[in-house]
Amino acid sequence: MKSKLITSLLISLVLVLTLNITARPRQKQNNDATRNRKSLVALAGIIPIPGNPLVSSDIAWVDPGTRRFYLSDRSNFGIDIIDAEKDVFVGRVAGFVGPNSMTPPPPNGQGP
Repeated sequence: MKSKLITSLLISLVLVLTLNITARPRQKQNNDATRNRKSLVALAGIIPIPGNPLVSSDIAWVDPGTRRFYLSDRSNFGIDIIDAEKDVFVGRVAGFVGPNSMTPPPPNGQGP
């Protein structure tokens, strides 16, 4: 009888503590503006890139020898070249077009 009472009290205590912890109101979250003011990273400037707005890019590379930044630009079907020292757009290597409907499927269903 005594052990059942102790077990019941322990289970009740765990239940009350669990409900108390989960029912507490959360502390006020910092909004993005407050968080950004305290951040060590900040926007230094914008490098305009001509052509269609840059919507999709997935590969970027920096050549330390020439100090050029190469950015795949799916919106303009090319690779944008940016001078990383002067922060200016240098040019674009054009002619990169994805597969079209005339491309046959890869053998055995392989591919991306």
